[in-house]
Amino acid sequence: MLPEAKLLIDGVLRGATGGKTYDNIGPWTGEVVGKAADASAEDVSAAIAAARRAFDQTDWSTRHAYRLELVKKYRDLLVANRDKLVEIVRHEVGSAIGAAQSAQVSGALEGANGLIDAFPLVQWEENRGRRRMYGVDSERIVVREPMGVAGAITPWNVPLYVNVGKVIAGLLAGCTMVLKPAPDTPLSGSIMGELAVEAGIPKGVFNVVTASDPVMAGEMLVTDPRVDLITFTGSTGVGKRIMEKGGPTLSWGANRQTSSSMTPRTSP
Repeated sequence: MLPEAKLLIDGVLRGATGGKTYDNIGPWTGEVVGKAADASAEDVSAAIAAARRAFDQTDWSTRHAYRLELVKKYRDLLVANRDKLVEIVRHEVGSAIGAAQSAQVSGALEGANGLIDAFPLVQWEENRGRRRMYGVDSERIVVREPMGVAGAITPWNVPLYVNVGKVIAGLLAGCTMVLKPAPDTPLSGSIMGELAVEAGIPKGVFNVVTASDPVMAGEMLVTDPRVDLITFTGSTGVGKRIMEKGGPTLSWGANRQTSSSMTPRTSP
């Protein structure tokens, strides 16, 4: 049996409101391989509120060197727990051992390394000098800053690979996050929360919600005005629904970031 997948909300690993859980089914046999916290709408709202507070009321978004050191520690814990990660994806995803060790886990860890290596190349502020146009002199300064609260919605296939890619990138950028893994692979998301606590990621900066309902938590993230950005990997149909549901709160923030897998919704 795998460990129970717990929620991470405002720095606390816990069960769902009311103690509700659901079965984690292993694809190899169709049998139960563990339990997962079954988040309520109240739990999801609490996770969003925690991420919003952490972005608005702390200096997480501006302490670049601090973020880098914490994310390096987080990456080191992922590496140290490699065997545990392999076991999770073997039994939860139904991955053959060779694929579990390589693409599922090693690929995720290598991706984290690549993001960390790229971080020092980011120019957070760039002075492009003075330019005269239409008879007016303008001082041009480019400032790169995080979008705000990011909701990450991830699929059941190669879940750790996708979770690590979204979470490490988002934290390095200075976003605060709510990760919603697929109902079929809750522990591949919950383990990210467990190790984040161990790494010392500040409370509210990273949150994880697991739920048996495939729609509820995702739709809350997409429609809640406290969430500034949705990063989604999955089917075209769900992507269209995210665009549809997120459209009413889309603002000028959409012009600040372009990505094939990210749909900005509101400015911070």
